[in-house]
Amino acid sequence: MAHKSFQNIVLAIMTIILCMSVTLTDAYAAKKPRPFNRIVIMLDSSGSYTKKRMEALKEAKTLVEKVTAIKTKKWEGQDEVIIISLDAMPEVLWSGSSESLKADDRQFWQNQFTSRKDYEGCTDVEGGLKLAANILHQEPAPETMFCFIFSDLIHEPPTSTARKCKPVKLPSVPDKDFPWEMFSDINMYILWMPIDQKLAWSRAIEAEGLSNFAIYSENDAFELQAPEKAKHVITEQEKEEGKQKLSSFALTVLKWVMWGGGALACGVTVLGFLSIIIKRRSNAKRRQGRR
Repeated sequence: MAHKSFQNIVLAIMTIILCMSVTLTDAYAAKKPRPFNRIVIMLDSSGSYTKKRMEALKEAKTLVEKVTAIKTKKWEGQDEVIIISLDAMPEVLWSGSSESLKADDRQFWQNQFTSRKDYEGCTDVEGGLKLAANILHQEPAPETMFCFIFSDLIHEPPTSTARKCKPVKLPSVPDKDFPWEMFSDINMYILWMPIDQKLAWSRAIEAEGLSNFAIYSENDAFELQAPEKAKHVITEQEKEEGKQKLSSFALTVLKWVMWGGGALACGVTVLGFLSIIIKRRSNAKRRQGRR
């Protein structure tokens, strides 16, 4: 009987420890979003990019189709896609998950882009790039960030009206106070720039010590590919947090084991005394019966 009670107590302790482990694991997993990419596609609808505008729209559509064609499993995150019009007043034309970017939605943002006649007089390149960077860095943070820009990146922002632009100086590069640091962790692809623009931007990027920009001129051969599925890479900070959580969990389990062991020892002791008392009473009854 004592042996059976001992087994029951051990089983109860193991059940408690298992439940605690599952609960803590689920709680930690709930805080971790599934890895996903955040993808911004910027389309220049300004007058200086007129000749390339329809080709850019076609390439952007192809890129979107490649992104939406990637199949994801239940435990994988859905990529986010944001489409921005780059003109006098850069704005988001569409945003959502790659799964929700279906045929109807593709037609919607295409119509939005082609109908921006009122904004094509000027181009606020720096404002558009800042908008893209802010969106890419929104929470929850993606595993990887991508920005595909179809533009010559000639900066001629509007002044008093949307069609009256600030005089442009060619080649056109960002001002000295441009926040390059906002783009240091973004995979940047720029298509298609005039060769002098490419040269000027390449030098400006090199001067900032950045290596995450890929710039293509109007005649460069390049085929756009959809980003690969996001895979989470554990950082040193996450490793340290994991060690701390594991240590905390181990300490909690140790406390429960010590408590359970103490309770078990007390239970076994009590059962032992009870067994002795019952045995003595039984022997006494037998002796009385013999008399």
